[in-house]
Amino acid sequence: MGTFQDVHAFLDHLLVRPVFVTEAAPIRTTPRRVNLAFNGAAWNTHNFLQDQTNCYAYALNCPEAGWAIPGQLASHKRNVPANMRVSARTIHNRLMKDGLIVINEQQALSGKFHAIAVVIAPNLDCHFYRRDMDGTWSDKGGRDAAARNPTITVPSRDALGQKYLKFGGYYAVPPHGIQYRPRLRIPEPLLQFFG
Repeated sequence: MGTFQDVHAFLDHLLVRPVFVTEAAPIRTTPRRVNLAFNGAAWNTHNFLQDQTNCYAYALNCPEAGWAIPGQLASHKRNVPANMRVSARTIHNRLMKDGLIVINEQQALSGKFHAIAVVIAPNLDCHFYRRDMDGTWSDKGGRDAAARNPTITVPSRDALGQKYLKFGGYYAVPPHGIQYRPRLRIPEPLLQFFG
């Protein structure tokens, strides 16, 4: 993969831009990806894509999921229910509904899974990280750019901070992928950068 400038120049040349899906999109299945390389250039190339995707879509490496909400990947809904209390249990139940599988720390750190980790600010928010090929974890905070986190090698220990006080566990995308309903239409030339 080229540099950020190479990707950006290529896509600008083609005028490739993601757009919102306005009709009820068919459900798709993500392919299995193991040992993902950090690909910040793909996520950060267009302001629209950066602004309309979040940490969950990033952790799943699924830009078409847009502003993905745990438990609603295959649904028409686009908002977190007003009465949702963010806890390890509610997030766990929502990730199970989306089709992710629970893995232990040894499995998450092994590089044999498309592993994600979740940290929780009780009753407020949750945040997702994705394990990259080099053994570190990267993330994309809300509308921020995707970023490497070289100081995070064991999220249960390294990813907790002032806001995210509780570790919510490790999960993996199963070998058969997960089902989701696209919220963004990503043109094929751009989508290839996420493979």
